Amino acid sequence: MINTSSGGSSALRALGGDITPELAEHVHLLMEKDMHHFADAVRGAGGDDPSEVLERGLAGAARLVARAREAAVPEPGVA
Repeated sequence: MINTSSGGSSALRALGGDITPELAEHVHLLMEKDMHHFADAVRGAGGDDPSEVLERGLAGAARLVARAREAAVPEPGVA
C-alpha cells in the first residue's frame, strides 16, 4: 500500500530494506538532538525565533519512523 499511495516515500523505496524501523528510530533521535542544537544556536545568536522550523523538523523526523514502520509491513499477497 505505501508504495502506491500518495503518502508513499520515494526515499524509503529507493533505500529498499536499508532503513529498518529500529534504524529509523535511532536516526530520529539523532535528528531531534541536532534540531534542538540548531534551535539553541539560532536563539543564542539572537536570530529569529526558530520554533516553527523546529516543529516542522521534529514532525518530519517522526514521519521517518512512521514510514519505516509502514514499509516494513509486507503488502498482502507480496512475498
